[in-house]
Amino acid sequence: MEQKRDYPVEGLTIYNNNKNNKKINSSFSSGFSSDNSFIDLIKGNICDRKLKWKYERAKARLKKKKECGRYGYPVLVLMENKIVYQPYSCGCVTCPYCAVKENKRVLAKYFEFFKSLIEKNKELSFITLTVKSSFNLKEVYEKLNLGLRKLYEMRLFGKRTWEKIKKEFYKELEFYRNNLPENERYKAERQKIFFEEFEKKYSYLIGSGLKVGQVFNAVWKLEITFNEKTGWHPHWHGVFFGFIPKLLILVLWKISTKGEGEIVDVRKVRGKKAIKELLKYTTKFWILNGLDEIRILEIETVLYNVKKIRHWGLDELEQQALKEEEEEKEKVKSLWWVSAILEKENLHDLWQVVRDMKEKEERERFYCKAKIYPYADGSSLNVDLFLNQNGDLEIKDVKVIEILKKVERLGDLLPFGGKGEGDGDNWVEERWREIQEKMEFNEKELPF
Repeated sequence: MEQKRDYPVEGLTIYNNNKNNKKINSSFSSGFSSDNSFIDLIKGNICDRKLKWKYERAKARLKKKKECGRYGYPVLVLMENKIVYQPYSCGCVTCPYCAVKENKRVLAKYFEFFKSLIEKNKELSFITLTVKSSFNLKEVYEKLNLGLRKLYEMRLFGKRTWEKIKKEFYKELEFYRNNLPENERYKAERQKIFFEEFEKKYSYLIGSGLKVGQVFNAVWKLEITFNEKTGWHPHWHGVFFGFIPKLLILVLWKISTKGEGEIVDVRKVRGKKAIKELLKYTTKFWILNGLDEIRILEIETVLYNVKKIRHWGLDELEQQALKEEEEEKEKVKSLWWVSAILEKENLHDLWQVVRDMKEKEERERFYCKAKIYPYADGSSLNVDLFLNQNGDLEIKDVKVIEILKKVERLGDLLPFGGKGEGDGDNWVEERWREIQEKMEFNEKELPF
């Protein structure tokens, strides 16, 4: 018979900050009455002020989602003498454009570092940590988030702590062995060998009291899925520098989450396979198809202003990445006062097109048409935008590029025709002569 282990579970207490029993929002739909529903949480008196604020901000974001990326402005890349389209994005976690863009931006600074370790034949581990699914996303996310923080702060290498962990490990090993078929008992012995090797490797740290997050460098990426039967399933995907046996990390995670934690996957990888896994890890988008409006509003509210990428250590790498971002800003000039509108509803399919281009080995592809408004009289230029494998939308028309180069300051909005005819420099000179004439005066006319 299969054995079961019980872990203590602490209930989540939600405090009432709405002391005056005021209505949170009178515009809620009244047709949603599930006991654990997100709407009931907001609508009732158990809602705190922070959640209400996040809810209002999430609603504002979702209004922009339908036209995400349609409006933007041109950016002049100084060193490469080209102009790209910079969209205004909605920032929603359920937006196919914004979610991938943010992942690429944040994870890019870690990718090259881990890739260099792989090329040096260093060992990396891919770990997935999760907790039991629930229809209450706020509650289950808080458990997951708190668990990761406690795992980081656990003083694994304190002498007493290590002895307790070691005792728990052998209990978990026995439980694991007893639930394996007879012909697979070797897996338990292999976990025991891994643990003994781990203990031998880090024996010099035992007694130091160091935290787990101080010893092991890692990058964690939040991912959430939804199932109609089980509810929300949030989990952390981690790239780990080094290797921790699966049963050991399971023990540490269960302690951190008070028995609610589960380990879905622990893999040790090297070489090209590791680089391939790393690429999948950095470009994967949350699959949340079929969610109704209430569920979308719930995930946008709970994850508003939440960091989806966390790191342990790598502080120097973080500082270097910030420095490089500042240097990149100096290489471009944003023409934010020149508006641009795509002749397309949004950019939701952009990364899907990029993936198709990479599969077909296309360097660039026509994506859509756009209108740019560089003139003071409101007339526009029609341009074609070409997509490259980095996800940049580039303007290739040389005449348009030359016109936009003359609009490098807010006062340079050109008033001549919308087809690029005329010379903006003449207009600037005329305006300057008018100013000079107003400034000229005859000294004899002065009253003193």
